[in-house]
Amino acid sequence: MDKHTEDVVRKLKAQIDINKADIEEFAKELQKDPFHTLEWSDNLFMAAATVQIYSRLLNALTAKDTKATVETLRVYAQREALQGARNPRRSTSTVSNPRSPCSDFSMGRGSRSSLWYS
Repeated sequence: MDKHTEDVVRKLKAQIDINKADIEEFAKELQKDPFHTLEWSDNLFMAAATVQIYSRLLNALTAKDTKATVETLRVYAQREALQGARNPRRSTSTVSNPRSPCSDFSMGRGSRSSLWYS
């Protein structure tokens, strides 16, 4: 793995850790005051989507015998985000509907962020 890829892997891991900490904090606060905590559940959707998307990108980049590169993953993330913006997913599931835009946003944020650049 080259230096640039190692840097991207480190940044992805850091973002995953930050968002996992937010999820853990939400779980603690939910025990204390469920009603107030649920008021900021939108943040939880964003944190969970970021963990899911960045974990997928990280796994693709670090998988044994991977052909993925930093650039191919950045392009993939950008393409997926644009696809989600053009054709938003709709579901009868009350959980899936807010989750999909959060995933698309995380993918888009991932494709345009400084995490791809050293």
